[in-house]
Amino acid sequence: MESIAAAVAIAMFAAGCGSSPDPDPIPEGTDAHVQIDPLDPAALGPQEAAAAAMNAILSWQPVFDADKTDALARARPWLTVPLTDSLDAPQTTTQLRPDREWDAWAASGDTLTATCTPAADTPATPEGMRTVIVDLDCRQRVLHASGASTLRPVETWRTTIISTPGGWRLSDFRYRT
Repeated sequence: MESIAAAVAIAMFAAGCGSSPDPDPIPEGTDAHVQIDPLDPAALGPQEAAAAAMNAILSWQPVFDADKTDALARARPWLTVPLTDSLDAPQTTTQLRPDREWDAWAASGDTLTATCTPAADTPATPEGMRTVIVDLDCRQRVLHASGASTLRPVETWRTTIISTPGGWRLSDFRYRT
């Protein structure tokens, strides 16, 4: 009986020594307990905050959005006064006039997404500045319900970004001609 137990122990020891590592190891965790949000205004510099805000402001869903104010509301995390004040004020239909294609986009179920990047002539942000002007080149892509897409021409927008306790935030934007 002892020989059987010894044989089993030797077999188990030999099987353990020759085994290969687990092909699907369990990933190691972290104790950081921090969620990283790449679009958190507190983590963005002025150019990144301007781009994040304008990407949201110029991305439209005409079939669902009443007007462009809905896109401005989606950009709220990257906005500060006076833009947040304008969102909180009672809206009238005459404040924003839709783009001439708005009704056509809504009728066909199109969605527009925007991609904004700092314009080539935008200077680096000087150290210590609390208000910064950032020019952005923005291009909208019309995503058609058919699956096709159409690029619109690049437009340059001048933005004003302000340093707040919660990070850099957009306070103004204007089409730059």
